[in-house]
Amino acid sequence: MAWRMDSLEDLKELYHRLNEKNVPIDRVSDHGISLGIYLRDPDGNGIEVYYEMPRTEWPSEEKIFSERKLQGRFSGPWDRQLAADRLAAR
Repeated sequence: MAWRMDSLEDLKELYHRLNEKNVPIDRVSDHGISLGIYLRDPDGNGIEVYYEMPRTEWPSEEKIFSERKLQGRFSGPWDRQLAADRLAAR
C-alpha cells in the first residue's frame, strides 16, 4: 500500500511523527523524482509514504532512467539515513 503526500513538507512532518513515536522505518529511498519512506504495519505488511515532484518539474525520461545524479533533490530530516544507506551499499 502506498500513500502519496501533497507536499514535501507533509512528508517531513510524517517522518518526524514516526520518529517521535519510535515507529521503525525500513528505509528511505530517493528515486530522483520522488522520495519514499518504507515501513511496516503491525501485521508486517509493507507501506510506502511518498512525495513525488509535479510532472512539470520532471527531467526528460532519458535522464530519469540513465542518471543517478537526480538523487539529492529532497533534503530533509532523512539525510543521515540516506547517507548511511549509501555507505552500507558500497
